[in-house]
Amino acid sequence: MVIRNLMHQDISGVVRIHCKNLPDSPFVQMGAEFLSEVYYPTLLKDKNTFCLGYEWERNLAGFICGTTNASALSRKLVMLNLFIFPMIAVKILLRDPKRIGAFLGLVRFILEKPPREAKRIRAQLLSFAIDEEFRSAEFFKQHQIKIANELFHAAVMELKQRGVIEFKVITDRKNIANIFYRNMGMGMAAPNDPQNEYCLYIGNTGAL
Repeated sequence: MVIRNLMHQDISGVVRIHCKNLPDSPFVQMGAEFLSEVYYPTLLKDKNTFCLGYEWERNLAGFICGTTNASALSRKLVMLNLFIFPMIAVKILLRDPKRIGAFLGLVRFILEKPPREAKRIRAQLLSFAIDEEFRSAEFFKQHQIKIANELFHAAVMELKQRGVIEFKVITDRKNIANIFYRNMGMGMAAPNDPQNEYCLYIGNTGAL
């Protein structure tokens, strides 16, 4: 077992885990093609971004990505893929016109101005998923390892080494990960208003 930096050859495994375990993600709604050709290549190229993978017996069990500058990454995601982005979108929409809503939702998600509290903090944990096999009660009972916890703490340490003090996590309100982030000691910054579509959590690299 080892936590290591992900490389380009890991993208297919990351996309598989992402699509399988985060089906409601705005990026997944655009399909695996968008993730493999636009999203993850951009993350791996960005100097302010890191992607860590947990390898178990030569299998990718899970991953976590983070950045020290979320707003700059959003701009880069659009600018570096100015031509690829629409080409992939057109191909996807031609195959399935019903995905126009997903495409518009993704554009809004990328370009939408964050709440004031979120905007103040530039560092952010991004996509984070553990394959179902490696987060089951049976796996924990057999190995006494919580891969999600280990990856989370590795990501926090990476942010700390990059000089980050505060960082944020934005989740869908219905995402079960909300329980995980609270268990990890992160506090909810935005009011617990059921009208809000997303939850904002703030963590401190010196306290977690």
